[in-house]
Amino acid sequence: MSRGQSRPSCRSGRLLIVSASMIGIWACQSQPPPLCPDVYSNITVPVPAATYAPLVPAFAPINAATAPGATGTTVSIVSNQGTVSFGGRGPFQAFLYGKEPFPATNSIVYSGLGVENGTWFPLVLYCSGDGRLTRVFGEMTDRDVIVFDDVDGTCTDQGVAPMAPVSLAANTLSPVALTCGFSVHGPSIDLEGSQNGSVTFLGTDSIALPFHTVDCRAGCGTPGWYELHTIVWNQVRQEVGFEIIYLDDKGVSTSNGIELPDGTMTAVGPFSGATWSLSR
Repeated sequence: MSRGQSRPSCRSGRLLIVSASMIGIWACQSQPPPLCPDVYSNITVPVPAATYAPLVPAFAPINAATAPGATGTTVSIVSNQGTVSFGGRGPFQAFLYGKEPFPATNSIVYSGLGVENGTWFPLVLYCSGDGRLTRVFGEMTDRDVIVFDDVDGTCTDQGVAPMAPVSLAANTLSPVALTCGFSVHGPSIDLEGSQNGSVTFLGTDSIALPFHTVDCRAGCGTPGWYELHTIVWNQVRQEVGFEIIYLDDKGVSTSNGIELPDGTMTAVGPFSGATWSLSR
C-alpha cells in the first residue's frame, strides 16, 4: 500500500475521472440505491500516531471557513488544517491533502481527512473561483452514509501561511461499516458486499473494508463508473489507508487515497485481471 510502485501512464485520465466523480456525486446519487443492511467488520484497525508533513507540498495551502455562527456543517481550516463538523459529528481534527480543478463550474475541490478515535471522516471542500466555500461532501467510516451540504463561507489561497506539520494521535478504527451490492475478484483483489475483503499492494496482502459506495454509472460522466470507498490495513507495514476503488469499463483500479502514518498518497493503478459485478 506504499507509494513504492511507479505511477502508470493512465494517471492523468484517472485524475480527470476522480475530479468529475467528486463534483458529480449529487447528480449521481439523486436517486440512491436501496440502503444496505447494517453490517460491521469484526476487525479493529489500529492506526499509529502520525505527523503529516509533505516534503514537497502538492498545492498552495488554503484558509476555508463557514460563516460565523454557522451550525450543523462547519469548517474552520487555516493553512490546510483545523476542524470540520458534519452529520451531527464533530468538530473533529481535519487536514487537506489533495486538490483538483473543476473548470465547468469555475471551482476547485480539496480532498481531506478528518480523524477522531474510532472513526475517519473523508471529506471534500468545494471552493468557487470568487473565493466562496459552497459545499462540503463528507462520509464516515462507521456508517454507510454521506453528507453533501450547501454552505456559506470563504475559501482562499492568497496570503496563506505554509502548512505546518499535522500531529495525529494514535487512534483505532472500530466499528468499520461494510457496504453492499458488489463483487470484485482478481489475482490481487477479493471483495464481496457486507464482508471483510483483501487487496495486494507490492506483493503484500492487506485487509480491505469497503464502507461506502458512490454510484456514478449515470449523471457523472461518460463512460460511467462505480466507487468503493475503502479502509485498507497493511498489517505487515502497519499502514492504514483510505482508498477509492473504481469499477468501470476498463476494469478495476484505485487512486485518490491517503495512508497513515507516513501521510503519502496511496498507490495508483489497475488491478490486472480483476472483474466486477453489481447487484443493486
